[in-house]
Amino acid sequence: KASEDALPILREELVLFVEVHGRPVGFALTLPDVNEVAPRNGRLFPFGWARVAVGMRRVRHARLVLLGVLPAYRKRGIEALLCMETALRARALGFAGGEASWTLEDNVLINRAIESMGGVRDRTWRLYALPRVPAA
Repeated sequence: KASEDALPILREELVLFVEVHGRPVGFALTLPDVNEVAPRNGRLFPFGWARVAVGMRRVRHARLVLLGVLPAYRKRGIEALLCMETALRARALGFAGGEASWTLEDNVLINRAIESMGGVRDRTWRLYALPRVPAA
């Protein structure tokens, strides 16, 4: 089984690929939200990893961490299809809900796909760059 060789948190049912005429054109990767059981101090070593391993059965939410579609196949509903199939599979596995995060606010295609499955914006993060100081 592929999941035995992969990360211990990987659920095979939540790794999706879309093919057109045998050619992969899109994918989605969803993982259980390990933040629910991770140590509060964020340290996995020396014993925090055990807390995560034991707590994985209690994780109730999933996180859509990667979603991509080749440019030539965008705007055909593949993004929405991947999001919907992910949601259906996650629900069948017992997840109560999920999150799709780290999307750019101007990425209309992905944001529209997330909204098509009932997703709503929960928070917005901003990144700021400091002006560069010329080398002396």
